[in-house]
Amino acid sequence: MALPDSAFIGAEIPLEGPAFDEFAEPSPSASEDEIDEGGGAENDPANEESSSIRIAATKGGSPKRRAAPKGFVVNTAACTGKGSKDLFTIVANELAWRERDIETRPPRPPLQATIYCVMQTQDMLDRLPLLVRRHCWISRYLGLLDLCDKGNFARMALACEDLSEPNAWDFNPKTWVLPDQLAQVREALAKSKRTFIVKPEDGSQGDGIFLCQGVRDLDIKMSTKSNKAGVVQKYLDKPLLLDGIKFDLRLYVCLIGGSDIAPPLVYLCREGLARFCTGIYEEPSSKNMHKCMAHLTNYSLNKRSDKFEHSPESMEEVFDTGSGASKRPMTTVLRRLQDENPGFSMDAFYDTVAAIIRTTVAAMAPVLVGFSHAAAAAGTPLAAESSSFQVLGYDIMMDTSFKPYLLEINNSPSLCIDEALALEPDDPRLAEKGARPGRPQSSREKEGKVCLCMDMAQPHTHRPSVVDVAVKTTVVKGVFLLLEKLKKGDSEPEVEAYISVDVSREELWEKLQRVEAVFHQCGGAQKAFTGHGLRRTFGSLCGQGGLEKHDLDALSQRLRSTMFVNNDRGVKPDALRLFDFLSVIRQVGTRAFPGVDPRDIVRCIGIRVENIPSQRTGDNDRIDRDRLLRDPEYLLGAVCYEFDKVDTYHRGLLTSQAFSKALDALGLRYGQPEVEEILQYCTITDDGYVHYKELLHLVNPGTPRAKQSTMKGTLYPSHDEETTPSEMERYSDCGVSARGDGFFAGKTEDIRKVFARWERGSISNQQFKSGLEGDLRK
Repeated sequence: MALPDSAFIGAEIPLEGPAFDEFAEPSPSASEDEIDEGGGAENDPANEESSSIRIAATKGGSPKRRAAPKGFVVNTAACTGKGSKDLFTIVANELAWRERDIETRPPRPPLQATIYCVMQTQDMLDRLPLLVRRHCWISRYLGLLDLCDKGNFARMALACEDLSEPNAWDFNPKTWVLPDQLAQVREALAKSKRTFIVKPEDGSQGDGIFLCQGVRDLDIKMSTKSNKAGVVQKYLDKPLLLDGIKFDLRLYVCLIGGSDIAPPLVYLCREGLARFCTGIYEEPSSKNMHKCMAHLTNYSLNKRSDKFEHSPESMEEVFDTGSGASKRPMTTVLRRLQDENPGFSMDAFYDTVAAIIRTTVAAMAPVLVGFSHAAAAAGTPLAAESSSFQVLGYDIMMDTSFKPYLLEINNSPSLCIDEALALEPDDPRLAEKGARPGRPQSSREKEGKVCLCMDMAQPHTHRPSVVDVAVKTTVVKGVFLLLEKLKKGDSEPEVEAYISVDVSREELWEKLQRVEAVFHQCGGAQKAFTGHGLRRTFGSLCGQGGLEKHDLDALSQRLRSTMFVNNDRGVKPDALRLFDFLSVIRQVGTRAFPGVDPRDIVRCIGIRVENIPSQRTGDNDRIDRDRLLRDPEYLLGAVCYEFDKVDTYHRGLLTSQAFSKALDALGLRYGQPEVEEILQYCTITDDGYVHYKELLHLVNPGTPRAKQSTMKGTLYPSHDEETTPSEMERYSDCGVSARGDGFFAGKTEDIRKVFARWERGSISNQQFKSGLEGDLRK
């Protein structure tokens, strides 16, 4: 049903026209492009009678299908909660697109390109199978809810700091996670007189947030909390003020698509909301820390204050830079700052915020790929992230030098476009019969009706908020226009309301994407952290630096569980363990390559393991055969992997049959240039064994010392190698020359046989030693 014009001040809502027409179903002969660009009705029995026979007679009397408008169908059937459907209705009407708010049961795939607006993960999962047509989108990503969790985001930021450029995460206030880092928090509080802010991990809308100064203050306030999980941050005690009042900025960031080879398209909306406290700000002290409406900018808290200034009722007043409303368009505040402060520039502000967005999305994008992999493994019929888009809320606060700080990222920023007004105790409407409790469900019912919903503690009414309508319509309309340009083939769409933010060149994304690829190849959360999985992946590094096999076993025990929490019950949190795997790489690399910059550790280890084909069930032998022929490094890495699979004792020695089997697995044959390249680093013995330790050493210079010797080096040592005095004496005792060639000239065959038997595992280390000593004394 169309909403009346009076329901939204300043919003132009057509009540008739193509947005409300029923369209004919496309004929069976219609091409896919015609269906996409047309407006065919959904395959819904309820619409068949009214929509399937909408034809116009031509001169000859033959039927002609009516042309439908271009664009999308906006499906709002899953829009529940606080009025988000009203916003989508306004935007659909302004674009003259059709809205569909009723679905068949079970839902059927659409006949026209459709945007599914959903609020919950389960609604998304229910509709993913419907995204079979081109240009169908759904307004949610798998996993973003968990990524935006305060504790998870803090853990992610801590994991990524040393992979980024110095100071790249300075926008994120110093953060600790409770209860994991309680000891560090207490130590910081004991040493500092600064104020800290504590936020519950599962809290929202300002619920449970408090300030503290000192260990005793923290202990007293935490003792009242049943759930001790949360984050502690250094409080920004010198924030930028306007008229003596503290404020923050809600910026809207849109993510679109993405895959395992490209990050999502990212856009920053030029418009946003400025949210003001309702009390005059004072630097925090024990006397005023309890005044939450002077320290916390959360709209859900301040709207309950009797000092809250509601939005004006005209667009001119809303966008007036002199407005004193408690919620204002962000651009009006930025213009005022620019007018009053020569040191502030709107362009510089947007550039700085874009850098914040690049860094945070670069850290999150590989995890979204992991969630998509998990969904595909669970049988989801579509790679979810490629058809997803989502609007995130970035909460930013500036200090007195105009430096922006990220307070948090909101996974589901409010799209509600009304506001609650408290009723005075003597309001006659309170005495009216039939004043229903609870929240009215429609905008027509909201306006002027008495309501007892949780928006306010006392009876109140709802009315459209002009500032919310203006700002949020700009946000959603801009997103829909970007999707429309993508539908028309524009791979890098631009619209006036949004600034493009390029993440693809971010070094952090490239490194984490490499880690995610290795993590996926190693079996993901199910296999990568087992003792066998860690040895398989990093075993070749044992002996390098201070790394030993028992270190991998200890890591496996410690990583049986994760500190990342799962709030989204619709998906498994396994993808978040990417950062646990990053921790493994960091610890292994620190031991194997002491002194190496943490930013280079991923590259040092990744070169060895990224060329190994996947260890996932059903994913084995996934080798890029084209790359084998053009990338020597990939060729040698893949060969080592195949050799290791057929090397029974993993000692660098193969039978000729095993060698041929490994080549067959790679699609290689004797005589090919690639095989000649491989044989340059192998030694073939007289009895048909292939010794490939030199190849292992080439692919991974960190091969353990016990594996670094080669048959060639043992039998034919370099004449240039220096011989220690002790070796000289030992050779003299045996009656042989200290020169390698004189010694091995007479003993080569005997030593080779003993060595070959030891390499095959036929004799023990002690037997090998005894046999070698016997040969030396002959």
